[in-house]
Amino acid sequence: MIYLIYGAERPRLLNEMQAVLAAQLKKYPALTIFRFSTEDYSPKRLEEALCGQILLAAKFIVVLDGLWALAREIFLPHLPSLDRSPNLYLLIENELEPDGLAPIVAVGGRVKEVKKRFDR
Repeated sequence: MIYLIYGAERPRLLNEMQAVLAAQLKKYPALTIFRFSTEDYSPKRLEEALCGQILLAAKFIVVLDGLWALAREIFLPHLPSLDRSPNLYLLIENELEPDGLAPIVAVGGRVKEVKKRFDR
């Protein structure tokens, strides 16, 4: 499953991410979480994560923080299989181009915008 959470307020974005992780951990206590961000970005490691080569756990979450814009071309061929996966691929993005949602929505991924407090 693919789940994209995006918005301009970083603290609220991280709160949403933590809520998703907590809910998944409650359902699957033995869940393994792998985190990737722009700070430790490696195309090879990302490709391994997307191809399911991190099969150290029966069920896992891959948190991809800020990598959609940076590595979109790596993601695109894998989107259908990622969305069908029993594992969760959680994308966290601060800024997102208007056309950035289309590929994820097209394969059935979930998208949530975290709005600023004054944007109601």
